[in-house]
Amino acid sequence: MDKVSVYDFLSSIGEHNVEAVKKLLRKVKRQHIPLSDRIYPKLGSILNALYDHDRDEDVPFEQGYWQIVPDCGYEILELLRPYYDFGEDEKLVQKHFLYQQIMHGDMRMLEYLWELDPLKHRHFQQPYGNLMRYAILDYCYMRLPSWEGLPESEGGYTLDLNSDHWLETLYRQAERCCIAPPEHLDFLMKHDFTPYGEKVSLELDHPLLKLETSQRIWTITDSRIDHRQGVDFEEVIKSVLRSGEYESLTCVCGNPWCAGVFQPVLSMRFGDVARWRITQSEDDNDPKVYYLAVPVREYISEAEILLEKIEHGILTDGMNDKIDIDMPVADFTPTPMGLKKVQNIRSLIQLELTDQKIPDFKKRQTVFITINA
Repeated sequence: MDKVSVYDFLSSIGEHNVEAVKKLLRKVKRQHIPLSDRIYPKLGSILNALYDHDRDEDVPFEQGYWQIVPDCGYEILELLRPYYDFGEDEKLVQKHFLYQQIMHGDMRMLEYLWELDPLKHRHFQQPYGNLMRYAILDYCYMRLPSWEGLPESEGGYTLDLNSDHWLETLYRQAERCCIAPPEHLDFLMKHDFTPYGEKVSLELDHPLLKLETSQRIWTITDSRIDHRQGVDFEEVIKSVLRSGEYESLTCVCGNPWCAGVFQPVLSMRFGDVARWRITQSEDDNDPKVYYLAVPVREYISEAEILLEKIEHGILTDGMNDKIDIDMPVADFTPTPMGLKKVQNIRSLIQLELTDQKIPDFKKRQTVFITINA
């Protein structure tokens, strides 16, 4: 009989499979596995698995993404409650298991978590300011379809967090936009969460695209995006065109995990504006994210100019037979695969510019690279 592992639990939790979790608990009991083997996942891992559940493909992404944990998720939490381990870091820093539900605005889950000992007896001097600020930014960027009606500032709109009325302003904006009000922000404020910073600025980020060439290998960069990892420009364009989760930040092989990127870029398109949530740091103690709002037509028009130059360069100077594979997903090479990549992106851009329907996107395939020693 195979020994139960923490991954078995997380797999069943991710499928929202209550019976599978019960079966694993019975199996652990029969196998007499000691607690020192740490086969039970921590609360933060359980919650991540619950929120990573596959979404209903028949539900538009904009609606499906915000689905909260269903009843079966709470049944799983109660089954595992006698066993899961907070870990010393989770007892001290609740950001481990608050991030997902705060970003999802899941009121029921927040109320559930606040009954647990680490939050009942937490130290009030703990710094939650960044987490609260992300919650406000996330609501403004990823939920509000329009900022028109918010207090205007030079180049955009602003929320004065020193004001006693900023939350009331968001409630009014939510009513104007006919979306769910920010009850989770109200809940957090009542539980001593105070945002860092004096204000939240909301404005369009005009594209800063640049074409770089080295030995007939072309790269398009956007200086607004953190380039410590590789950037797949095809995924970037897709994230401009349609709401969804995209592996824009990745490794050269196409697998973002290789580059230490575990959260996809979240894109929400509202009319002619695409808004991105980009996870900059995977540190569970203090996750760091930043937000961009890009004008769709302006972005893809600038991209089209650069892609045309790349295609012209490939066709004019000919293919390079010495390059066997288009290895770096962030680059465009003078190969049949590189030319096809350019043309695929340009065809998507043309669909948008001519007001045609954008097709469903398939998940990118990882490119496996073999290096002969």
